Amino acid sequence: MLASLRQLQNRMQQFQEAHADFTIKAPKDGMVIYARSWRGKIGPGSQIDVWDPVVAELPDLSVMLSKAYVNEVDISKVQKGQDVEVKVDAFPGKSYKGIVIQVANVGEQLRSYDSKVFEVNIELMETDSILRPAMTTSNEILVYTFDSVMHIPIEALMTDSINYVFKKEASGKIVRQEIVVGESNDTHVIVAGGLDTEDQVLLSIPTNANDLPLVQMDPEQKKRLRDKLEKERQQRQQEALEKMKRVREEYQPETKSQSGTFIIMG
Repeated sequence: MLASLRQLQNRMQQFQEAHADFTIKAPKDGMVIYARSWRGKIGPGSQIDVWDPVVAELPDLSVMLSKAYVNEVDISKVQKGQDVEVKVDAFPGKSYKGIVIQVANVGEQLRSYDSKVFEVNIELMETDSILRPAMTTSNEILVYTFDSVMHIPIEALMTDSINYVFKKEASGKIVRQEIVVGESNDTHVIVAGGLDTEDQVLLSIPTNANDLPLVQMDPEQKKRLRDKLEKERQQRQQEALEKMKRVREEYQPETKSQSGTFIIMG
């Protein structure tokens, strides 16, 4: 009888110890992000599988990443080390400085995109307590920055065997003015030569475009401008390579689970 009682007491103690193990305690203070499974979000009453015992994660709020997707047309412009302006949709008017730390080598097809896109990871260079995981961001990657340059709307640029614009002269006459152009974005293109700041250009093609006279630039001037643009382009590429090298040395991508990384979506 005493032996049976002792056995029952031992079993009770084992059950109590096992029950205590069911209580999961966070190793440190912080924000808790409950894990998800095919059944949905983990919570009270959820079934925990032996092969996937993760219940929650504690994101490292000191390291914030924004995951963005760039279409295959523009991905060649994106490189590690480029500066990024990160805006959070939930907080209009607020923006954060970031830097590109990873660019995917292989594209993927997502349902919300017509063409293939490449994943780009951006690390925020500043923290803010109002940011939360899975917030939506708008990321503006600064490929190049130019100060005090002449530029025109992209609609004004005409391209044939040469680059030109329809310029309105002081007399009111419209001519086709040859120009030398530099870098461009979705809305504007830099004009390196062929126009003055006071000149007016048309944003649409005149009905008599083919009959308008063409004002060509001096060949020597064009060559000097193009040589200058090429030299500046090579200098920018060298600076970009140096920034890429610094990022490669400073940032070591995680090879295991990224449970400690605070990710917001772009």
